[in-house]
Amino acid sequence: MRDVGALIDFAGSDNAARAALASEASGQRGHSKSVRAGHSPEPGSSARTGAMGSIGYCMGGRHVLCAAGHFPQHFVASASLHGTAMISERADSPHRLADRFRGELYCGYGERDRHTPPELVVELARVLQGSAVEFSYLVHRGGEHGYALPDRDVFDKQAANRDWERIFAMFRRRLQA
Repeated sequence: MRDVGALIDFAGSDNAARAALASEASGQRGHSKSVRAGHSPEPGSSARTGAMGSIGYCMGGRHVLCAAGHFPQHFVASASLHGTAMISERADSPHRLADRFRGELYCGYGERDRHTPPELVVELARVLQGSAVEFSYLVHRGGEHGYALPDRDVFDKQAANRDWERIFAMFRRRLQA
């Protein structure tokens, strides 16, 4: 797995935020092989600094929200497609970071996604209402969990294309220099 720390300048972030993101990225508390905080882009790399975007599928949607909350100065264009566990009773639930989100957040959901029931979709919209992030979402009629992944039997090309149109438009608005 590529070291995310090589892509993000974490110098302005506090240690607690770095540890939290490392924990989220690795799925473990206090240990990560995938995020090494405190490193700037390597000399000569094509990695840029400043505003960044992120996209997460399934549990990656949760990670996208956590990154946006822990590093709002970097992640200003975030997308979650059929994201899971974005609201829970856990202390590390991403929705608890809503007041830190900046920029823009888009979520795509499947109407029949058993992992993200309609009441969760409505609750996330309610939590983000009035926050500093511009939030939008689509619920794709008939969509199942995994609808946006082309190699899945539940792939819905029309729904995935609608998501990509929204994501690319968001990236153009928020990330183009």
